[in-house]
Amino acid sequence: MNLLSSLYGFAFCLEIFALALMILFVWNTANRFRRYPETRERRRRRKMGRDAFIFMSGLVLLSTGLAFLNFALFLQAYRTFTVGEPIARISISDSGDEQRFIAKVREMGEPLSQGASPMDQEFDIKGDQWLLEGHIIRFQPWLSFLGFKPVYQLTRIGGRYYFFEDEQNKERTVYPLVDHASEKWWRWMYKNEERIPFMELVHGSAVSQDAKAGSRYVVTVLPTGFSLQKTETEDSSP
Repeated sequence: MNLLSSLYGFAFCLEIFALALMILFVWNTANRFRRYPETRERRRRRKMGRDAFIFMSGLVLLSTGLAFLNFALFLQAYRTFTVGEPIARISISDSGDEQRFIAKVREMGEPLSQGASPMDQEFDIKGDQWLLEGHIIRFQPWLSFLGFKPVYQLTRIGGRYYFFEDEQNKERTVYPLVDHASEKWWRWMYKNEERIPFMELVHGSAVSQDAKAGSRYVVTVLPTGFSLQKTETEDSSP
């Protein structure tokens, strides 16, 4: 169980206890105005201190539960809009030729295509930098705030050069990361995004970095696009 789930669960339990205490307080208060038919005595007498303690305990639990709930919502929004979800690792190695390198891409999330396995491939790329591209579906902000993660798919990886003249004259390499059916599906999404409820935008995003041998990066996805973080070690977990 992750931290967010624990916070939500703890806040929910506090609110349940607070609700139970409030119901008990209301029940006891109502009994102070009710009488036994035979003796006309009140059903509940004295015990004012106990009822006050029940009421104050309910308020404390209610306030504490709301505080934990707000903190959980803040962490969720921070992770959604600032930290992002790790989706891929990229490691660069030297191929032995100038302006040529090997890029290893390993997906960390579940692929959008059903039945597909997470990608773990190496690509022989020409250029000074690598460029990773993809598509993102961004939901309405209130849905993202509630925890709806952006839908994404990595589509291409290739190389690029520092200088414009090299981009025009030298050979470029680009590799597809999706099949033709997925490309057709994304094309349909771009054309029909305005007719799909709760969806704010479909857009493309890309990250690039120098092809320095031995460098490793983690690609994360945010509602606004892909983001890049440098890492020193390569994760060996499946």
